[in-house]
Amino acid sequence: MKRKQYPVDVIAKAQKSLMKPSERIIADYLRPILPIIKRFKYSDLSALNQPEPRLILLSEFDGLEQAIAKASQEAQLEREPLPDSFMPAFD
Repeated sequence: MKRKQYPVDVIAKAQKSLMKPSERIIADYLRPILPIIKRFKYSDLSALNQPEPRLILLSEFDGLEQAIAKASQEAQLEREPLPDSFMPAFD
């Protein structure tokens, strides 16, 4: 208001809307995002026209899924209780 950048009616309308809790929450959460949005509005998007890079899989990871499956299967077997036939009978 000191700089007289906005008319008084716009300021009054903003103050009135910010008295509502739902609109105040929206304004509080959007305020930090707005400068970022303005920055992207004028950014250079020519990089989107370039082809995407090729994905090259390393040979060190061949068979990784099988190794993970085997390790999880062994861990599952370790957690299972032994059947009663393997338990010694105490008389």
